[in-house]
Amino acid sequence: MASPCSHTNFGSCFSFVCVQADQGIKVSKELGSDCIAYLTCCWVNTHVETKTMSTFKCACGQTEAKLSGGGPFNNAACYCHSCVASGRFIDAKEGNGTTQLNEHGGCVMSMYSPNQVEFTSKPEAGFGSVKVGEKGKNLRCYAKCCNTSAYFLIGSKLILLNTNCIYNEDGSKYEPDPEVTHYMKKYAFEDSSPPDSTYNMVPIGQMFPLLGRMFNPFAPKVTDKELILEKETAEVVPITWE
Repeated sequence: MASPCSHTNFGSCFSFVCVQADQGIKVSKELGSDCIAYLTCCWVNTHVETKTMSTFKCACGQTEAKLSGGGPFNNAACYCHSCVASGRFIDAKEGNGTTQLNEHGGCVMSMYSPNQVEFTSKPEAGFGSVKVGEKGKNLRCYAKCCNTSAYFLIGSKLILLNTNCIYNEDGSKYEPDPEVTHYMKKYAFEDSSPPDSTYNMVPIGQMFPLLGRMFNPFAPKVTDKELILEKETAEVVPITWE
């Protein structure tokens, strides 16, 4: 099937959308209705792990969620300025929160459908959020109990959890299988050290599941209103890389 979309480089198209949205720039015109229709109909399910129920836990244990459905449909490490700067901003807060950064300086995330994630306990002080720049649209959220980087909602149909907070049913640390895909090397900070296998942009295999779910009108949505925070109250991560 030939794509009707004028964006022949889908990885670049998706990366453009993420970066521009972080800086508060409207991108609706960049994705035409024909493109959206095509992506909605594309294959949206990738590898799903066969492990049983797992758990998301913050550093202090006050915030916890049950993770069902066989595991995340994708695991990734993003090195873009926006993700890494947000992770560093949260890590700089007081407390001993679990970082979302890996040993290479990338932001690790496990991607779930909202109906796979059920928060059974939440921080008494609630969740906080950060946005990149005053006009930032994307919110990276953290648990205020210990300032652990927690989740990132993409629209209402995708929830990206901090991989470093996920544990297997037996209590052991979760190790992604297959291996984590590293990407956005093109936008990495100079003091980051992405592995040699890191993609410059988002590879097509990663992009299709994300956009397919985002534009699928039948995909499950986030129903827990406490997870949906207001942009007006988000803390601002300064843009220092322009």
